[in-house]
Amino acid sequence: MGTWGVGIFSSDTACDVRDMYHDFLAYGYEDALAEKKVMDYWIPQIGDSEDEVVFWLALASIEHKYGRLSDKVKEKAEYFIKNDSTLWDKAQKKKRKAVLEKLEYTLSTPATRRKVPPIKAQTIEWKKGDIVLARLNNQRDEEPRYFALQVFDV
Repeated sequence: MGTWGVGIFSSDTACDVRDMYHDFLAYGYEDALAEKKVMDYWIPQIGDSEDEVVFWLALASIEHKYGRLSDKVKEKAEYFIKNDSTLWDKAQKKKRKAVLEKLEYTLSTPATRRKVPPIKAQTIEWKKGDIVLARLNNQRDEEPRYFALQVFDV
């Protein structure tokens, strides 16, 4: 997983946590179940690694954004804000401290519960018997190449 800055969502792990939590809400999961599903997936993977800090801060931030911050997640995030053990160089430490102070303030303010728009299912206009032609993007060949699929059932 990559990290590209000191921000809360400046790592692949944090972005994945954010997106997963959002998707569970968008699919209609209740707050507690969405949180549980995210924890069940991530906690076994992160253990006592640097990603543990990333996980709890990201989850707290996104839960607060949607007005669904649980006491457990808030408590964990506050602990890691005060005990951030990730390694940063001197210039980054100052920036990281500012990011953590901002998050700490944010988490201490009340949040308005926001609605998460549901994920819309995509519909397909194809019918049984239709033939779908798709172009292969092969830049080595001068002539375009295609493949065909026939729809057997929808």
